[in-house]
Amino acid sequence: MCRGTRKQVTSECSFNFDNPKIIFKRDLSKLALNIHPDFAGIHHCYHMAFRALRLTSHFRLASNKLNVWSIAGISNFWIADNFDLYLHHMKLPPSPQELHVYTFPPDANLQQQLKRYASFEFLSFLQANTFDIHNLNPQHLQQAINRYISTEVLLDFNRLHSFKAHKTLSLEGLGKLLNFSHTQLHNRNRKIHARRQHLLDEVSKQSKVVDHYLNQNDFSPNPTDFWNCSYARK
Repeated sequence: MCRGTRKQVTSECSFNFDNPKIIFKRDLSKLALNIHPDFAGIHHCYHMAFRALRLTSHFRLASNKLNVWSIAGISNFWIADNFDLYLHHMKLPPSPQELHVYTFPPDANLQQQLKRYASFEFLSFLQANTFDIHNLNPQHLQQAINRYISTEVLLDFNRLHSFKAHKTLSLEGLGKLLNFSHTQLHNRNRKIHARRQHLLDEVSKQSKVVDHYLNQNDFSPNPTDFWNCSYARK
């Protein structure tokens, strides 16, 4: 069971870590360290959330320990969990790090267990920290979560917090994780959409090509259109 100091976001989530090999590195940037491709989506979710993150005393970044994963026959190390620590440490000046090296599970079922565990970590990360709504794109974050986070973890979260057996996260559910109301997130989405629409309208006024592309479904621009547009501005 995945437990924390705050209210659990899901009920059950476990992964049996084997005994790690511990190594010490002074500078992570000089280490062959990559995001495991099967976990790139979860990393993307963290990356989006980090844009709006407010560093607080609740953020568990004091640790100099970092989990990494090894694959037989490959010299690189891989990140497949604790993405918050990884992203934080990569932004800091070089400092000694204690790497806990685990063997990446070759079994597909174990890989799915690890993905569920990493998904649980992400929801816990959202709940445990404070975010600036003015730097947040709720719609994009919601879409990324529903695309990359384990549906089993989302289903469990919804059962606990909305009593609905849904495998996707609603805007209201995202608000519960981020400690924002549905209205706050909805208004933020509206502001982003309005600003985007304003920029598109301004560009459309300056370019007939853009205007036709945005407003005519059957319009297909060709190089001549862009050439004429460029020539007209000179």
